[in-house]
Amino acid sequence: MNTEIRRKSIYSAGVGGVYLSFGLVQFVFSLGVGTSSLRYLNIDDNIFGGFIMALIGVVFIFALERMRRDDVEGTAFQFSGIFLSLLFAGINLLILGADLLSAALEGGSLELLGSISPIIYLGVLSLAGLMLWKDEFSLNRLSRAGA
Repeated sequence: MNTEIRRKSIYSAGVGGVYLSFGLVQFVFSLGVGTSSLRYLNIDDNIFGGFIMALIGVVFIFALERMRRDDVEGTAFQFSGIFLSLLFAGINLLILGADLLSAALEGGSLELLGSISPIIYLGVLSLAGLMLWKDEFSLNRLSRAGA
């Protein structure tokens, strides 16, 4: 296994484990089981958010498995996980912005830090991956490959 694949494998294992853990914890919280000791992470009882985070984690773990077998599809799964996590982080940022705008228009207040969900702050991990491998996301590179 070359060093670049090794770096991608370590990244996929770490990020996949974090997303899967947060997703399962959020899913369990949505079933009414859980402790309030993890509430400081803004983990709420959104069953769909937990499912989405667990799914993103599984995509990263699947990428890790493919990379360990020296399969070129491992990188594609990793990039899919990065794309999915950034997509859902962006959607949740739009929802947060709409909530802030609504609170401002109605004269109410909304605690910003208390409203940031895990899928938003875990998106920073995927943004770091995007920055690490930004040259591999190039459309010019895809067009030269005949895609």
